Amino acid sequence: MSSVGLPVSPATTGTVTLRDPDGNVVDTQSDTGLGIDILVQGSVPGAGLWSVEVSGMDHHYVVEKLSGSDKGIYATWLTFGAGKVDGTVQRGGLPFTGNFTVKITNLATGGVTTEPPTGNFSGDAFSIVLPVGSYSVQVIPDSPLLASNIEPVQVTCKAGTILHFEIPNRDPDAVATNVTINEGDDLTLDGSGSSDPDGDSIAGEWDFDGDTLAGLTVNILSAGSLIIQDDLSNEPATLIVTDQPFGATDETTIKVTVLNVDPVITGLDAPMMVFVDQPLVLNDTFTDVGVLDSHTVAVDWGDTTTSGPTAATSPFSAGHTYIVAQGVTTITVTVTDDDGGVDTATVEVIIKAAGKMTGGGRVDTGEVEEPKGKGKGKPKAIHTSHGFNQVVNSDGSFSGNLEYNHHGTGDKFHVKDFTSIVFTDDPALDPGNPEAKFDTAHISGTGKLNGVEGIAFTAVITDDGEPGRRDTFTITFPGGESPDISGVLNQGNHQAHGEDEE
Repeated sequence: MSSVGLPVSPATTGTVTLRDPDGNVVDTQSDTGLGIDILVQGSVPGAGLWSVEVSGMDHHYVVEKLSGSDKGIYATWLTFGAGKVDGTVQRGGLPFTGNFTVKITNLATGGVTTEPPTGNFSGDAFSIVLPVGSYSVQVIPDSPLLASNIEPVQVTCKAGTILHFEIPNRDPDAVATNVTINEGDDLTLDGSGSSDPDGDSIAGEWDFDGDTLAGLTVNILSAGSLIIQDDLSNEPATLIVTDQPFGATDETTIKVTVLNVDPVITGLDAPMMVFVDQPLVLNDTFTDVGVLDSHTVAVDWGDTTTSGPTAATSPFSAGHTYIVAQGVTTITVTVTDDDGGVDTATVEVIIKAAGKMTGGGRVDTGEVEEPKGKGKGKPKAIHTSHGFNQVVNSDGSFSGNLEYNHHGTGDKFHVKDFTSIVFTDDPALDPGNPEAKFDTAHISGTGKLNGVEGIAFTAVITDDGEPGRRDTFTITFPGGESPDISGVLNQGNHQAHGEDEE
């Protein structure tokens, strides 16, 4: 069913003939100027150019199809008089929802008009009455971002048509930059620089390491199966942005680099002292922000021997037995991760021996005493003398005595309390017989000097073979109460005895 509707302007009396899109006369009626309604029953041709032939009038009628899938209003151009432009506006395949004006250019005269003269059309359709003629019609959206996207349509106002305007939807622009972080840091995938040339809102999602994460900008420490607690080299991350509501997309791929971070030794523990031939246990703890890293530990025991590198987790323990009483020894521990990150730490241990050291002798001060009076003899060397007996037991206990005299100053010193006695081996010395695993005694404590008690001292005594002329004796008074002395014996002997010797 179709009809010819009422006139759009005051009319005069005349005749109206309706033709279908195939040119067939559907009906002819006389119009008294009040308008007519021509109804056509039954099957009619599909949408197309319906025409109205008007005689004796100068106004416009509209063809409307009332049923069928193509029902609707169709523009009809009169053979003379006025015409009507019916237009639809879409963007991205969806009805346009903004405001717009219509620019009309008369192709015959070059004149330009804008409809509506004031204000805007709103929505996705418009109607404009024009004199019969040829025109260029252009829809101009209010948005300056969209205005340049639509091309004008040329139309001749002789036969009715419906104009359809499609405002192109442009793809959004996905923008992101490569990211470099340290292992264990929070990873931010930043797509906030993305935009849409049409000013549409955009949504984003990231595809990283097989996981999809919603948002233009996402912060990741660990999400799903994402693994960033280990180093990565140029791992791709793809950002996909979609404009709303049209669904146009763009994507970009960046590289994510996660730099390895060295492990950190957090604890290194060993006994301060240990005897030769007794096992030493070393304990080590370490951390790594790269929780997926594997590690090895190597130990330099400071006696030309090493252990590892050995696969290890924290805490880690290792043992070693020293055969030489080498005194203060530096143990070095190195932890290495599977990416080559390294941390090193050291601890000092005194390696000592059990046994006994005895002896005594004379050490010159390097000064001489001039004889008194003429012809009283030659100058005499000013010397010191000492005697001692020290014992270190295998359970760590110790005991002993030490007496010392300075014959130049007249100072007399006697040890009252030993705070430490440690026997060590100096590879440059050879104590000879009797055999012992040490040749040097390191002694400290307090004693009585010239009747004054509580005087602190340290002493180092060596045994460098028989008959004792390479043996040395050193004593120091930190408070300066008596001169420090150090030298080789010119009389006497020192002897180191093994633990089992009487």
